[in-house]
Amino acid sequence: MSSNRLESQGSSTIDNSESRLSLTDAIEVLSSRWKFIGMFAFACAVTTAAITLFIPNKYTAKSTILPTTNDYQTSGLMSLAEGIPGLDMMGLNLGGQSSSALFPQVLKSHQLAEKVLTRKYTYINGDDSVTQDLYEYFEVDNADEAYEQLHKNSVVEYDKKTGVVGISVTTENAELSARVANYFITCLDYFNMNQRRTGADMNRDFVEKRISEAEGELERAEEALREFRDNNLNYYSSTDPELLMMNDRLTRDVQIQNQVYLTLKQQYEIATIQAKKELPVIQILDHAVPPYLKSSPPRSKITILGFVLGLLVAACYSFLKYLYTERYKSQNMKEFISKLRFVNPSPQTEQSEYVR
Repeated sequence: MSSNRLESQGSSTIDNSESRLSLTDAIEVLSSRWKFIGMFAFACAVTTAAITLFIPNKYTAKSTILPTTNDYQTSGLMSLAEGIPGLDMMGLNLGGQSSSALFPQVLKSHQLAEKVLTRKYTYINGDDSVTQDLYEYFEVDNADEAYEQLHKNSVVEYDKKTGVVGISVTTENAELSARVANYFITCLDYFNMNQRRTGADMNRDFVEKRISEAEGELERAEEALREFRDNNLNYYSSTDPELLMMNDRLTRDVQIQNQVYLTLKQQYEIATIQAKKELPVIQILDHAVPPYLKSSPPRSKITILGFVLGLLVAACYSFLKYLYTERYKSQNMKEFISKLRFVNPSPQTEQSEYVR
């Protein structure tokens, strides 16, 4: 039994030594098959390069806008306010910076996307002038698919440190990319000026309605006082207490309604200035221009990657072929796989073999 154990140990040692592939062996395998490895890698690179030629070029155009500061607006509004008698600006906060953090969300909204998708763009494609909307360009009829394609080909960037907002658009036509990117900014500006409402906007609308009501009440009070004095031409010299009291009451109503009207007019001017201050003005830093260089595909990088992958595949194939045909001289794949087990027998395995 001891001899059987020694034989099993010897065979396992031989198997382990045969299963190891030294660095010298690896270098010999690679050097002996360098022509095959090089030609295979070159063929992979050429094939990859040929495939990339069928991928159309894409061009990216970018438009950027500055953060919305209101310092210049504040100085102009203060100058305007100085010309309004009795207008108190102490309670109006005109300092600080209006945030443009809302702009990225607006640029990604469906409302803006629908305007961008349905607009007709005219651009040069080869020798032809093409006019089409993005539904036609993406060749889709469904709105959801069009939104998906648009968002896939447009990127909105927002720098929290500087407040700069950018919109990049990628298409297969450089001029179209620039036109779409610029129209994004146009739609954003329209939304900002016409649809975005602030608290000051609503306050201004409320005060404006009250001004209309106060003006009507003032006119009615003035008309009542006029009728009274027309019917009582000697009211100023009369000694009738009731007549004098009626004149004082009507005069007082006119004065009160006039004061309400003037106060509301002042409040309206304040609300208008506040609304202008709260509304960020879009300042375009860079208009999108048609790019001369493509943004994708990176054909050189893809070709290099294909060459490297070809090297790895060819090297692995060379090692496996060497082990299969020359090192183990296996007659079938099952025998070859069994000899590729590089795990040494455990003590429990040796003990079981010794007992047998």
